[in-house]
Amino acid sequence: MKYVNGWVIGRPIRFSAIKLAGSFGFLHTCSMTKIKPKKTTKSAVSRSAKTRKRIFKAAKKVLVEVGAEKITIRLIAKEADVSPGLVMQYYETKASLILEIFHKSNRPLDTYIRKTLAEFNDPYEMMLGTINNHLERNLKDRELTQQVMAFAWTWGEKEEASFEPNVDRVISVVIDAMTEKFYPGYRPLVTTAVYTISGAYAGILRMGLHKNWPKQTFLTALKPTVSLVVRGLEAEVLLAEYKPDPYEFFI
Repeated sequence: MKYVNGWVIGRPIRFSAIKLAGSFGFLHTCSMTKIKPKKTTKSAVSRSAKTRKRIFKAAKKVLVEVGAEKITIRLIAKEADVSPGLVMQYYETKASLILEIFHKSNRPLDTYIRKTLAEFNDPYEMMLGTINNHLERNLKDRELTQQVMAFAWTWGEKEEASFEPNVDRVISVVIDAMTEKFYPGYRPLVTTAVYTISGAYAGILRMGLHKNWPKQTFLTALKPTVSLVVRGLEAEVLLAEYKPDPYEFFI
C-alpha cells in the first residue's frame, strides 16, 4: 500500500502519460481514506528555532571574520556545524541572511524611537537624540555594521525591495513624531528634511567607520547638517504660513 498526496492508495492502474518522480510508472486507485497530516509538535518548533538561531549567530561571526564579499553558505554551515542544505532551508541566499541581521539590529531602535521621541521639546534635539541612539547601535559592533553596509552596495532589486520597507518604517516613526509635535500639516516638508538627514548620516557613518571615529566625532560631524536642515525646515514652514496683506507696502 502506498500514499499519494495524503491518500491511501489501493489497486494499481497504468497511466502512460504520467511519471512520478521520474521512476514510478504506476498510479494506484484511491480507496478514499484520507490520512490526517502530522501536526508540528512544540518540541519540533523549538528545535527549528534553536537551529535558526545557531545559524544566525554563526553567520554574524563569519561575516565579521571574512567580510561580506568572502562569506559563503558553506562557511556559515561549517561554523554552525550543520549542512549547507540546512542553512539554505532557513535562508535561501546569503543576502537574505545579511538582511535579517540588519532587520534584527534595527528593532531596538524602533522601540527607542516610539518610547522617547515624545519627550523632546525641540526638533533639533529630537533629531540628535535619534541619531545618538542609532550610533550606539551601529557602533556596538563596528565591524558587523561596516560589513553589512559594504554588502548593501552589491544588492540587487530583490534585496533592495526587502531592505527599503525596514528603513522606511524607522524613518516614518521620526517623521510622524516631528510632524505631530512641531509641524502639524507639513508632513511633506518634514519628510524631505528627515530623509536629507538620514542620507547625511549614512555617508558620515560609512566614512567614520573606515576611520574608526569615536561616537562624539560622529555627532560633531553631524550637528551642522542637522542644524542647517532643521533651520531650513522651519523657514519653509514660515514661508508656507506667511500670507502677506496686498496693501501692506502702501501703508
